[in-house]
Amino acid sequence: MEDVHKIVSCLSGSSNKGFFGVYDGHGGKMAADFVVENMHTNILEKLENCAEDATKEEAVKARVFDNRCGVPETGC
Repeated sequence: MEDVHKIVSCLSGSSNKGFFGVYDGHGGKMAADFVVENMHTNILEKLENCAEDATKEEAVKARVFDNRCGVPETGC
């Protein structure tokens, strides 16, 4: 198992916003490395177009599932 983590303490130039992620490596090292490098930017990209809190929650959920694409083993 290849567990990884990502800490971004200052998002979009704001010290009041951060991203903290811990990912299990059940999908293997390549999958864990992909997620640790891409998840936070993918989520931020999706959130840029959301105005309401409910929409933001849905955007995060959607991006989490979208994030699996691009990892060679998934076939996406």
